[in-house]
Amino acid sequence: MKLRLPIFACVLSLGFASCNNEAKYLSQIGSLDSIRVELDKQLAVFQSIDTGKIARYVKTYETNVNWIRENIKDTLPVEYLSALKNYRNINEPLIFVRENYRDMVSDAQLSREQLQKLASDLKSASIEEERAFEFYTVEKNEAKKIMDALAENQQLVKQSVDTFDKYNSEIEKLITLHKNGGTK
Repeated sequence: MKLRLPIFACVLSLGFASCNNEAKYLSQIGSLDSIRVELDKQLAVFQSIDTGKIARYVKTYETNVNWIRENIKDTLPVEYLSALKNYRNINEPLIFVRENYRDMVSDAQLSREQLQKLASDLKSASIEEERAFEFYTVEKNEAKKIMDALAENQQLVKQSVDTFDKYNSEIEKLITLHKNGGTK
C-alpha cells in the first residue's frame, strides 16, 4: 500500500503537468486546428477540378490553335479576333494544373499531416518551448502558402474553363468556315 501511494502521486502529477502544457499551447493548438480545417476546405475545392476535362480542353485548344496557325494566313474577320485573343489566354493555367495537380494535392496533404502532428506534439509538450514556436510559425506559414496556391490555381482554372466554354465554339466556327471555303 505504501508503494502505491507514491506511484499514484507521480501519475497524478504527470497528468497535471500535461494539462498545464496543453494549456500553455492552447491558442496555438486551436490555431493549427483552424488552419487544418481551412486547408481541408481549400483542398476539397481544388480536388473538385475535373482533370479529365482539363486534359480534353488542352488537347482541343492545342489542336485548334495549331490548325489556325498552319492554315489561316489571311487577316481574320473582326468578330473572330476577340474570340481568338481571349482563347489564347486559357492554355497556360490549364497546362500548369494538369502538370502539377498531383504535387499540389500531395503538398497540401503533407502540410495537413504536419499541422496535425505539431498540434499533437504541442498537446503532449514533447517539443522545447523555443522550437515549438519556431515549428508553429513555419507550419502555419507553409499551410497558408499552400492554401493561397490552391485557391489561386483553382480560380485560374475556373476562369480558363469558363473562357474556353465561351469562346471555343467561336474558334471552331472560324475553323469550319475556313475549311468550307474561307471567311465571309
